[in-house]
Amino acid sequence: MPNELPQVVTAEGIPLPLTTGYAHVSIEVAAILGCAQNLVDILDSGDGYVAYSIFDYEGAANHSAMSALAAISAHSYDVEDDDQVLQGPVLLVTAS
Repeated sequence: MPNELPQVVTAEGIPLPLTTGYAHVSIEVAAILGCAQNLVDILDSGDGYVAYSIFDYEGAANHSAMSALAAISAHSYDVEDDDQVLQGPVLLVTAS
């Protein structure tokens, strides 16, 4: 959550993207994010990681999530561009 330290959760039941690169939204992901499964948005996925958020969430910017995702994905986020700012809870699942 924004303004909170990242939390480590078990990755049990949270599949990483297949070799095809497609990620899957499991019930466990929705439970961790605290929303219905159909509201989970896959932000990004790649070799050994997947990032989830709540679709169309409006709230405080999540700077720590943007930093963590930028570090693992090599994508950058412009905090001045509203379309690039991640808001609310973000679940970043990595291989170990």
